[in-house]
Amino acid sequence: MRRAGAVAAAVALLVPLASCSSGDDDRAYVLTVQGRAQLAGGDVLENGEHQLDPGEEVTVTDGSAVLDLPGSPSLELRAGRGSHADSQVRLAATPTLVAGDALVLSQGGEARLRAGSAMATISGVGRVVRSTGATLAMYRGAARLDALGRTLASPVIAFRQAAVTDTGALPRRPVPLTYDRERPDPWDVRYLGDAIDLGDQLERRSRALDRRLSPPAGVVTPSYVRRVLPPLRTAPGFDDGLVAGDRSIGETMVGASIALGGPGPVAERWRDAFSFRSEGADWGLVAVDQEAQRSAVFGVLDGVLDDAFASGTSSPRSGSTTTTTTTPISPSTPPTTPPPTTPPSTPPPTTIVPEPLGELVDDVLGTVGGLLGPTPD
Repeated sequence: MRRAGAVAAAVALLVPLASCSSGDDDRAYVLTVQGRAQLAGGDVLENGEHQLDPGEEVTVTDGSAVLDLPGSPSLELRAGRGSHADSQVRLAATPTLVAGDALVLSQGGEARLRAGSAMATISGVGRVVRSTGATLAMYRGAARLDALGRTLASPVIAFRQAAVTDTGALPRRPVPLTYDRERPDPWDVRYLGDAIDLGDQLERRSRALDRRLSPPAGVVTPSYVRRVLPPLRTAPGFDDGLVAGDRSIGETMVGASIALGGPGPVAERWRDAFSFRSEGADWGLVAVDQEAQRSAVFGVLDGVLDDAFASGTSSPRSGSTTTTTTTPISPSTPPTTPPPTTPPSTPPPTTIVPEPLGELVDDVLGTVGGLLGPTPD
């Protein structure tokens, strides 16, 4: 239900609007430089505002720059980082990203950017990367992706990406947006900081649950899942077919916490969460995509861990319950307040375990498990 609404909203966003550039091709473009940029003719542009004309080509060689296009859209450009080249743009009614990266921001309208054989029409915020082919990743809103007269069947909605080859080959469908949690891109941090950090926390809890709650014979069964997490016993629509036996108990519990931690039917949210995860989405991105509540997600997971420790067995007490509060997960607002070292059954809202403390939790869980030794289920 939520997914269908998101797709419908994405399609609505892509209804053709009056072109922001139509009739404005004779106006100067404004490039605000923080660092250094260079025109194809050799002129160097340093800190400050510079007016450019259609047909000019500019490369950001140091720092960053914002290119205001006629109308409301803008492009953020930057010097190359890692394997990415310096941002290089050719100005026209529809600008062309010649090399490097561009962050496209379009509020209340749409922006078009060409990159190789691809044409991206963006309503929201998206990142375009030009190397061998072109990749469009959406942070907000939705985009239409065309290549050599063909259009990708599905809009590229928030938290998805799609790549186009230089021959114009389109993918079958968008895939989950990818990012590096160890060395994240600054643009990813700006728009996905909470998801990136949340992914770290969920992975730690998943590993702790795998160590502490190994199911009999190593197989996660529906009855075992209901025993571990009693709220699923009464969740409308939850049935045995939703539980995958080849999925670890840690993975199962993380997905369950996201399904229980937001609006809509639990069974539908369960399918959507695990479907997105199976496509390769980081758990933090799954939680944000499903509009899960941070405190509810951590409340479920930490409640299960608390019960496992309190019972002194490898499985939780059958009568356990979990109480949660609701604080929305924000894809762009990083948390600031760390929780206590021992995971509480009802964690405070909008909290994330910092890196060093998260590692300590893992160590404590492993040590306690070793002292208690294996016990019957």
